[in-house]
Amino acid sequence: MQKALVTLLALFLFFLTACSELPIVSTDSDHSSMTKDEETETAHDRETLPVSDTVSEIDSAPQEMRGVWVATVTNLNYPSRKGLPAETLAAELDTILSVASSSGLNAIFFQVRPASDALYASSLFPASVVLSGTQGVSPDQNFDPLAYLVRKGKPLGIRIYAWINPLRVTAGSAAYPQQDVTKLAETNPARRHPEYTVPYADGKLYYDCGLPAVRALVAEGCREIAAGYDVAGIVFDDYFYPYPVSGAVFDDAASYAVYGNGMSLADWRRENVNRLVKSCYEAVKAADPDCEFGIAPFGIWQNDNGQNGGSATRGLEAYHSIYCDALAWVAGGYLDFLAPQIYWSFDTAAAPFGVLADWWSERLADSGVALYVSHAAYKLPTWGSVGELEQQITYLRTQTACQGSVLYSYAALRDDLLSIRAVMADLYRVSIPTSSES
Repeated sequence: MQKALVTLLALFLFFLTACSELPIVSTDSDHSSMTKDEETETAHDRETLPVSDTVSEIDSAPQEMRGVWVATVTNLNYPSRKGLPAETLAAELDTILSVASSSGLNAIFFQVRPASDALYASSLFPASVVLSGTQGVSPDQNFDPLAYLVRKGKPLGIRIYAWINPLRVTAGSAAYPQQDVTKLAETNPARRHPEYTVPYADGKLYYDCGLPAVRALVAEGCREIAAGYDVAGIVFDDYFYPYPVSGAVFDDAASYAVYGNGMSLADWRRENVNRLVKSCYEAVKAADPDCEFGIAPFGIWQNDNGQNGGSATRGLEAYHSIYCDALAWVAGGYLDFLAPQIYWSFDTAAAPFGVLADWWSERLADSGVALYVSHAAYKLPTWGSVGELEQQITYLRTQTACQGSVLYSYAALRDDLLSIRAVMADLYRVSIPTSSES
């Protein structure tokens, strides 16, 4: 009898141990028969998101960047429309996290300030128009998308980067301009200080980077996020001075007259951007030394002219057209990473992916600045298969200077273009050593 009891006890303990080691299986497939409202409520009410079978098998490889850009300007990727209730705003973020996780990703670059307004609690910028439908009006229940995303991303091992457009005030177009500051929220810095702004032929309104007060405002906005949120980092994209419109003039003559200090206009504008980047880096580090700061510049710094050390390309140059000198930021030591937007295929004659990937890898090797590459996932329908994107990421994983990739944009994953989710999950199933690990 005693032996029987011992045997039963041993079996019971074995059963408990075995159950504790069972993988957590996604129950998302159970929602297929639910209505949309039922599925939304279920996702929002879950304390933690389910971990899919696929992700449980994927090596996390925390040092390799496996990110995706989530755009909020004009409601591109989030939220799906203006004026949504808090439950739906949360549910849509749950879906973004779930899709990213099941695709093997470990980072989300979430656009928190698309145009001088905020998708987070800010004392400097009004609540974004993309949330409530009216700039300056808080979303339902004062829902904070950034706080929610950071909190829900942690259990999934997904790092959140706050993506900021530092100088864009409005998101108009040439056909539908938005340049009247009186239509902005009363708390918008651009309305309070219209002298900070410059209208341009693309229909948008921009902050004048030549003004010290503007650079201070942008830097304080970075500090506010780094101090208030446990984000992995803060990132700017390629927008600084506007992309040129033929025959148009960006009228910053007044600030140039005051602050130009004898420099050429082009050199002065580049120096303004350099100062902006440096001040933002310092503001972030002062608030949180562990918070990263990086930029995703346009993919071509300069075309090689035989003397400037540029890439063997023939395209628009960030250095001359939008006054961005990424190599100056690297040399100055006020960046943690660059994520250049190499949005071309290997066989693009004017700007081959491989040529630019090699060029950026060589420039950042041993610089102390991490290199991630931003990819044009939105071009999958044009490319006709996921093969081009897969080849790009595989190519980068052979380069010791490159530490990962970021896909633009989330819409490609959301719509599962050409079954991209399964391809990414399979590609990232095996980890690689990065330069920091080797």
